[in-house]
Amino acid sequence: MDDLWMSDRFKNRIDAGRLLAERLKHRTFDQPLLLALSKGGVSIGSEVSRITGIPLDVLLIRPIKTPRHPEYAIGAITENGYFRVNPRLMRRLGLQESEIESVIVREREELKRRSMRYRTDRPLPPLGSRDVIVVDDGLMVGAVAEVACEYLRELGANRIVLAVPICTRRLEVRLRAHVDELLCLRYTEGFSSISFYYDSYEYVADDEAIRLLVVARELGESRNLGDGTAFRSPGVFYAQDRAERS
Repeated sequence: MDDLWMSDRFKNRIDAGRLLAERLKHRTFDQPLLLALSKGGVSIGSEVSRITGIPLDVLLIRPIKTPRHPEYAIGAITENGYFRVNPRLMRRLGLQESEIESVIVREREELKRRSMRYRTDRPLPPLGSRDVIVVDDGLMVGAVAEVACEYLRELGANRIVLAVPICTRRLEVRLRAHVDELLCLRYTEGFSSISFYYDSYEYVADDEAIRLLVVARELGESRNLGDGTAFRSPGVFYAQDRAERS
């Protein structure tokens, strides 16, 4: 039986997003950007963005799994081809490099397909010197989040905050080694699926995730003040503002 009581569950992703936004909206960030790791993460991130005014985008990333062991994510690959695999896990499962190479080729093609749908002609925004807040709807395994944060560091992100509603204690130490801050609303010792921690955990289709991203982008554009100054949530402090006041 899991250690979280039923009353500790989130109503839905909107509820979880609001709770994360409450924890983020009084923080200091330098040119912040929200990046969702999954379609469920887009649903979470859209609510955080709506409340805080922090712009939202998506980082397209896929777990690397093999047909022989589909239950294990031995690594992950990003939309630009950056990937990492866990060599110890490969050895433990008796996997050959040739097996991994074929999976990587397949996942690269899938990411190209998704990029055409999600990005069209919009590349991932430049991350140099920006604070990046990575969001997802929960983490039971760490391969995708770890590789994502390594990749964002390679792209020059100034500070990486991983913000999730639910995370296992087993992952906590591993994830903290890859980020500047781990913000998790609730920890669990259990290994249930993410859906266990939500009263409603509906499937998020590609069309819905894309719609949420478009809405967030349009909302951000409508909040532009007309003089080139972007909207800033009354609660979110920006490092530049603090420097100007000092």
